[in-house]
Amino acid sequence: MSAETKAALDQAIAVHVADELNGAMVNGYALIAAGANTEDFDNERVQYLSEFADRQPHYVGLGLVRALQLQLESGDD
Repeated sequence: MSAETKAALDQAIAVHVADELNGAMVNGYALIAAGANTEDFDNERVQYLSEFADRQPHYVGLGLVRALQLQLESGDD
């Protein structure tokens, strides 16, 4: 990821978190995305991409992913 794209991603996440959580500041994030090229639609190949906040400890990313897993399993949105 280019430095410009990473900066834009960080800024977008910061703005979104502040907006959704009454001005809260981001202290970590885990982003997981899935994508497929148009030529892969028929064979159902999917690629995964993950990004984490700069200088975020590994255990924070694991905790965020686990928290999302628990939320999805419980059915709470």
